[in-house]
Order: sequence, then C-alpha cells, then structure tokens
Amino acid sequence: MTVKKLYFFDRNVMSLVKDSNLKNPQNKSDKLNMLALMRSKDKSNSVFSPLLSVMEGQLGREETQDELQENLQKELKEIELFFKYASHDLKAIFKQDYSQLTLDMKELRFSTYNDFLDSIYPKIYQPTAKRLKDSIKNEIISEAKSRHISLGHPVVICCLAILYGSGIARKVLKPKRLNSDIYNGLSDLMMINRLYYLYRQLYSTPSNNMIRIKFLTLDKNLEALVNSLTFHHSTAFLAKGNENYTMGYDQSLFPDLSKDEVVKLFELLKNS
Repeated sequence: MTVKKLYFFDRNVMSLVKDSNLKNPQNKSDKLNMLALMRSKDKSNSVFSPLLSVMEGQLGREETQDELQENLQKELKEIELFFKYASHDLKAIFKQDYSQLTLDMKELRFSTYNDFLDSIYPKIYQPTAKRLKDSIKNEIISEAKSRHISLGHPVVICCLAILYGSGIARKVLKPKRLNSDIYNGLSDLMMINRLYYLYRQLYSTPSNNMIRIKFLTLDKNLEALVNSLTFHHSTAFLAKGNENYTMGYDQSLFPDLSKDEVVKLFELLKNS
C-alpha cells in the first residue's frame, strides 16, 4: 500500500500515546480528540513516527546520540503497541533509518541559539514602547549577525515577532528578564527546523510528491506558530551549518505592523 500521509508529533502527544497504552483514562477534550484523531488515521497507508518527539528530548537539556537512540527504541515500541495498522517505518520513504535521521537532525548550534536568546530576552520580555522598537529591532539583527545566525532563522524571526506584538511567539518562547527557561521554547523552534528538514528530504524525490506531512501537537500556540511559518528553500541545513532560509510568513505574526511594514522588515533581513 502506498503511503499517503506521514504523522509526526511532539513529546506531549507521545506522552498521550504512552498513557493510552497504560490504560490511563483521559478527561480533557483536547486529549480525547487527539486520541480519536490518531485512531481514525490508523490505516495501512499511514506512517506515525516519534522522530520529532525523540529529537525534542526528555531530559530538559541537549541529549547525547546514545540517549536519543535509547529513547527512540522505547518510543517505537509504544507506537507499535498503540497502532494496529499504521507503520512507523521511514526508511522506505527517506532512504535513511532512524539512527541516521537522528544524527542528521541533531542541531550542532543549539548553544549559539540559546546564548542569542539569553542576550535578547531582557530586551523583549515585556511589551516595548513604539519609539524604542526600531532600536531594539536593530539590536536583534546585530546580535544575530555577530553570532553568524541567519536573519531568517526561527530564533530571529520569533524575537522580532514578539517585539512587534505576537502573542503566539511570546507564549512559545516565554521570555523573561532573568532566569528564562530557554531550553523548552528553543526546542519548539528547533521543531520547526526539523519539520522543514523532513519536508525538504521528502519532496526531493518526485515520487513522494503525493505524500503529505502532518504535525500533531496539543500545544495550540506551537501549532499556530508552525502554521504561520512556511519555508520554501534552504541550503546547508541544520548540522551542516551556514543555513540560508527563504520564508513564507503570515502577516498576523507581526500584529503591530502593516502589510507594507512587514514586507519592508523582511527586505531588511534579506539585505542586511
């Protein structure tokens, strides 16, 4: 049977799968709806993969390759137990096994992005006066360039979105002036990176054009953020370094800016 849809999910959905396997009852509507959705898609032409959940991690820090592999084997067993008809096999589609995919998708510049956010959060942890926004925008751009971070990278875009009034980006990153929990928000942004990597790998093979990727999460803010950022092309991605993004975006991610101002902002990012 030809695969028609790939489902990837975050660790919250993976936890729901584990709870279901343990027969733990759920009483929240969002969790019940997610369980119903997954069971309705439990078909022989579906693939459900814990890859993004594994890459997100379980320990609240960057995990070693050995830790990722150990957790991967556990989660694959949970997938096998939960689904009766769907597969979790990605090798036939991506021509790589899980071990190679986790290696390719490991972000080697995580600490650089962490330090960038740590330096920017004190500037955007609270709403900014209009007269100060241009100055802080320039500081965000300058800080990213000094760390050799692409100005199209999600960490830069989301900081600018927070500056220009995005409640979605603010709820995902949760910036504070001091002692921010950077890891969780940054992990969510890396989810966007990894999703795009999967899109790029999938559609590099013409025969895969009819396959669709669906990201499942219980986090409505992360879901909204994923839906507002569309990557069209990227070269030398992730662990390869020197990322280059061309991004489609929803104007609603910058509610304090007009459509023309959003266009000018991205022209500035492109030309800086």
